[in-house]
Amino acid sequence: MKKSYVFLTLLLLISYSVFAQKSETDSLNFLLKSAKHDTVKVRIYTDLANSFSRKNPQTAYQYADTALTIARKNNYELGIADAQMQQVVFNIYTGKYKTADSLILSSLLVYEKYHKKSGQKNCYNNLSALSYYQSDYSKAIHNAKKALDISVQLSDNESVAKIYTNIGSFYQRYGMLDSSVVYFTKSAEIFEKLNHKNGLSGAYLNLGNVLLENKDIKSSETYLKKSLAFSEEVKDIRSKTLALSALADFYLQQNQYDTAINFAQKALEIDKTSNDSYGIATNLTILANCQKYQAKYEDSEKNYIDALNLFKTIGDPSGIRNVQYNLADLYAKQNNHKSAIEYATIALSAAKELGEVHSQHRAAQLLANSYAELKDFKNAFEFQKQAKLLYDSVFTSDKQKDIDRLNIRFQTAEKEKENQKLAYENQLQKEENVKIQARNTFIIIFALIFIV
Repeated sequence: MKKSYVFLTLLLLISYSVFAQKSETDSLNFLLKSAKHDTVKVRIYTDLANSFSRKNPQTAYQYADTALTIARKNNYELGIADAQMQQVVFNIYTGKYKTADSLILSSLLVYEKYHKKSGQKNCYNNLSALSYYQSDYSKAIHNAKKALDISVQLSDNESVAKIYTNIGSFYQRYGMLDSSVVYFTKSAEIFEKLNHKNGLSGAYLNLGNVLLENKDIKSSETYLKKSLAFSEEVKDIRSKTLALSALADFYLQQNQYDTAINFAQKALEIDKTSNDSYGIATNLTILANCQKYQAKYEDSEKNYIDALNLFKTIGDPSGIRNVQYNLADLYAKQNNHKSAIEYATIALSAAKELGEVHSQHRAAQLLANSYAELKDFKNAFEFQKQAKLLYDSVFTSDKQKDIDRLNIRFQTAEKEKENQKLAYENQLQKEENVKIQARNTFIIIFALIFIV
């Protein structure tokens, strides 16, 4: 469930319109009633899609589809591109990665045609998010840096800070925790200069998460609490629930289950008020995890099933697979191995579809153990072999990641050398320009004296 806490700017960077930044959903609906021109309607429907993108992805998709229909009817190419970018969010959340990729590339061509740099930036940012969800972190970093370059060209410091946050998240998932901390810190520094407290909440949230992964428990707790404090100061509900959920997960990992439950319940209460289906499902899963470790199996089962139904409604395959595995693990702890096998089999199949090798290994190992408990040694042996092959695959993948990490470090070092060389050449050019200016000034003065 870690992905739910990452302050990915997949949604934030596609919020391009004035309406989306200044109006709530009710205001957008009011504007829609008085809108006469189709181009304005396209913008409003697109902004409505953006406003629903997290709390109700299906509704968001329907608004985006309406915007797309109107835009196509009027051959409004930029409107088509903007609506497609909203559909990208839904397709990524529901695991339709090929469709998302096609929509992004189609929109990118339009933005390039009209020289709309902000749209190009959003495309590269969403390509990086798409790669992130597909666990291709090297490609995610590559596309994020393209978005970063455009943001620098536009002098868009807020986007620079957000993309630094994304790059830090990608390095975190790639296992390069020190690099992750560097980028999260850069992000926090920019947000601090901008006095962007919402951004600081997100930056501290990510610093807390990566420091937890890096076993710096004390610093992790400090940053997560800072994140919560900033979110409360600016009264940002979404940032607050993310911070509460992250703190719940933090205390879950410290085996402080009552404290974890307290934070998860606070987040859950807010998510229910705002009708945030994804947040509700996430926090129900955290609650269920805590209750499982407390041996409160009946409560745990209920919360897992409620979370599973919500993830199915949203269409989040990764969330579905995660809960299915947790249910299998819950039933195994209760020695209900038939039910454990049922859910672990489904989880294994889902993990294969998603290409999640680590999750495949966990499910196969659980199946091997459950079949062994039922004295079905034939199936136990088959799944144990499968688990061993998957473990070897994970090991090989980790080794490849080590090689990739070294390659990224080399490329980063080379880029830094190139930047230093360019800065040195620019400095030499500046000094030369000063000398030329001084010489020209001397010539002019000398000429004036000579004329006089």
